[in-house]
Amino acid sequence: SLSVGAMASAQEVQIVEHETFDYQGAYEKFSPDDVVFTIAGAEVSWQEYFSWIYNVVMQYEMYYGAQDIWDAPSEDSYGTMEASFKAYAELISSRYAFVTAEAARLGVELSEEDIAGIDAAYNSDAEYYTSNGIDNFEDFLKETYMDEEYYRYIIAAQYHYRNLFVNA
Repeated sequence: SLSVGAMASAQEVQIVEHETFDYQGAYEKFSPDDVVFTIAGAEVSWQEYFSWIYNVVMQYEMYYGAQDIWDAPSEDSYGTMEASFKAYAELISSRYAFVTAEAARLGVELSEEDIAGIDAAYNSDAEYYTSNGIDNFEDFLKETYMDEEYYRYIIAAQYHYRNLFVNA
């Protein structure tokens, strides 16, 4: 199978080829809308959580190459690489869910300028990826277990974080 690292920091998107993992099979074990956990009353769906597992693994593979490392010991306190990948995915998805829920709880809304910034960031990211070999950004998002709505949610959470900080 062919996997693409979504969070590439290099000038070009890196492609990692391997046959070790069946990401699609793992993803299809649950419905994308299934709730994996909640934080501060905010639900984190299987799609959100799995997309971060996928992205954490892809980042690892970009640095160390594709390997069958799920059972390998990790250098952190989680024990195995599988536990480490899952913990980091939970941490990342929790941050977005918490910040978004906290903004809603406190009534801190996105301004028209924020929404324009979200649109600009999404369009800029789409342009970046398409100029670096990705034919269709929406297809790319699907391959990384995201969609436009979730990608915009991630960008919006960054604005919520800033707005919460400013309003604190």
